[in-house]
Amino acid sequence: MAIAPCKKRIKKIIGYKRNYFLPHVMRRLADIADMLTYNPVYTRNCQYDMQTNSTDVDIPKHRGRSMNKKKLVIFGASNILSDLFDCALAHGLTVSTIVLHLPETPGERDISLQERVKEWGAHGPAPAIVDLADFTPSDDELYILGPTTPTRVALEEAITQRFNLKFHTLVHPRAYVSPLAKLAAGVFVGANSVIGPGAVLGRHVFINRGVTIGHDTHIGAYSRVQPGSNVGGLSRIGHSVTIAIGATLLERLVIGDHAFIGAGAVVISDIDAGALMVGIPAKFKKSVLPS
Repeated sequence: MAIAPCKKRIKKIIGYKRNYFLPHVMRRLADIADMLTYNPVYTRNCQYDMQTNSTDVDIPKHRGRSMNKKKLVIFGASNILSDLFDCALAHGLTVSTIVLHLPETPGERDISLQERVKEWGAHGPAPAIVDLADFTPSDDELYILGPTTPTRVALEEAITQRFNLKFHTLVHPRAYVSPLAKLAAGVFVGANSVIGPGAVLGRHVFINRGVTIGHDTHIGAYSRVQPGSNVGGLSRIGHSVTIAIGATLLERLVIGDHAFIGAGAVVISDIDAGALMVGIPAKFKKSVLPS
């Protein structure tokens, strides 16, 4: 019985307030859209100091703007190629070329490069596969490293000796990178990962899916953080560090270069360089420091 008067009253209020509320609603929707499209592929040309964990990268200034370059070139093959291809698809990029620097040696349970390329054919043109010696850069290309192991240092050196290329930072649209974070050249951030304010990721750091990097944490060049890991704030992670699947690092820690933190480990204290740490709480297993 009282529904009709209520409807009239609501319509009257809406009609009266429409000009007031609509601009605010539209601005809010624009903010949400901006947040969802926040992470374009950022271009960086910087150097990361492995000794001081400092970097000269700039805070990202542009949000949600489409890129002029639409071709992604991946140097090196690994099992992470599918993550890179997924991110490229999400950005509307085409993986045009995969450049090999070493012969592929897939393990028993790996997926070969040819198998991956065949599967990708359902989503667009298959990428060309060329040797590093036969590759010629083009102005319409973006460049990123494919392997995630710390041996990527040698691959980057081989590329920079041949070409004057700028590596690109590739962030999945479903990841969140704080505008107060700093990402160096060649960084990858996977889907559903969160990079907190004040965080600094060094050159070619690889952040896989579902990772959380706490505020003001610095991660050195060539380090990798595998799916589901959580790194607390105010920490200093060295270069070429591996944080394996599902590991947790409490805040305010210092992790030495080349340290390896095992899957599911919980780190509650500082770690020396080259230490393999496993368990809950994480305990020293052996040294894996390169000779």
